[in-house]
Amino acid sequence: MMTSPRLLLAVVSVLAPCSAALAHDFILWPRPGHLQAPGEVRLELWVGDHLAFEEQRGFQVERADRFDRVDASGAHDLLAGRVDADPPFATVALDHPGGHTLVLDRPAVRIELPADRFEHYLEHERLAGVVRERARRDESQRPGRERYTRHIKTFVQVGDRFDSAGCRAMGQPLEVVPLIDPARLAEGQVMEVELRRDGRALGDHPLEAMTLVEGRPRSTHMRTDARGRARLRLDNEGEWLLRSVNMRRCEQNCDEVDWESRWTAYTFHVGARGSHEPTRCSERRSARPRR
Repeated sequence: MMTSPRLLLAVVSVLAPCSAALAHDFILWPRPGHLQAPGEVRLELWVGDHLAFEEQRGFQVERADRFDRVDASGAHDLLAGRVDADPPFATVALDHPGGHTLVLDRPAVRIELPADRFEHYLEHERLAGVVRERARRDESQRPGRERYTRHIKTFVQVGDRFDSAGCRAMGQPLEVVPLIDPARLAEGQVMEVELRRDGRALGDHPLEAMTLVEGRPRSTHMRTDARGRARLRLDNEGEWLLRSVNMRRCEQNCDEVDWESRWTAYTFHVGARGSHEPTRCSERRSARPRR
């Protein structure tokens, strides 16, 4: 069966030890994570697990379906004219105060894992429903054939102009959408988010939060409620990551793939305790790119 020309398929055979068979996170890490005044941000794309970064990636044209900067005025395409380059991933000018979300969608990759490693991967990501479905289909001892895409974003606040730009949904196939304005987040506050797949709330689904405490990664595992929402107390100043994986049985253009998954990773900065009062989001529009 033919696939879309924009769909890049890479077949990966995993022969490494079981721990290495787990798919890595791809994370956008802005340096700095907050700007006091307009300027440039060095955007780094890191690969690793549990904030233990192993490799930094440069920009690859064929590995980017979408690369946008989204502010209060809308989405601005950052793909046009870019060529392959060594790390860092990009340097982006944030030339006015307010909120800026940097959005990256990567094309599909196809992998096949031996049965035991695929089952371990599903357990690691808390995808119990997929484990049960494989058992129901008598597939637990069969290799896992999966096609996945990554949907990554990071938020950077510039100055003290609070324009609710960080409240926008980016329209990604799997996305963590803030319900509290990320521009005002400070240590000790509660962050609330909604997990969405294809624009719809994803209820009763695993969501993981990570941060570095004295240089060591710490994880908090949650499940969204029936409305796809989760709440998290931000008890640490600095950078935070929210991540999730959603996997479903492949139904279209499967090309010898049984499962189709979406990965999302959202990073944001949390300020010092008492620096700002939290503001609940009211903006629900999606920001789509201008082409």
